[in-house]
Amino acid sequence: MPKGGLIYPFLLCLIFSGRGLFAGDIPDRDYIYYETEERLYQFGAPEGWYFDIENAQSEGKSAIILPEGSNFYKFDMVIYIWIYSIEVENYWSFITRDSLRLIKEYPGLEFSGIDSVFYDSTHYSLYLETADPGGPYDIAFMGYIKAGEEMMIYQCDIKDRYYLAEAQARFREALARFRVVKRNTEN
Repeated sequence: MPKGGLIYPFLLCLIFSGRGLFAGDIPDRDYIYYETEERLYQFGAPEGWYFDIENAQSEGKSAIILPEGSNFYKFDMVIYIWIYSIEVENYWSFITRDSLRLIKEYPGLEFSGIDSVFYDSTHYSLYLETADPGGPYDIAFMGYIKAGEEMMIYQCDIKDRYYLAEAQARFREALARFRVVKRNTEN
């Protein structure tokens, strides 16, 4: 099940959500944090984009990132984030299973490329590119970050192929801005 919480404007909130909790400071809107017993994760919005947590929650997502000037009801590009616990499953089988789910859910969807983005000097995210985004389907990129017992899934949708280059740059930036801020070393 996806995990998440609510962030209210101008307040620092901590909301319990399954095993973790979301915390964030809306006046900044550039970063949000997700905390579990073992780790604190930082999610960064690309430059000129912002987080919309409240609408994400209403749609069953952990977070939504939108370009400034857009809103949840009117946008040309969007990045969705889900957080899953994958205690038993390994990274590669999760990605395989999720990509097969997407292919089944969106007839005609094909993945045309794979790449990685380092979010620190030794850890990376893997992302998949679709063959025809903004055409028969909106999904342009899927990104996967395994951190501890959690899998962070990023999905970038575009409304038209015109936005593909900009969306790719912002998607890679969002993946690169992810951080594991703190690890609990106590047993």
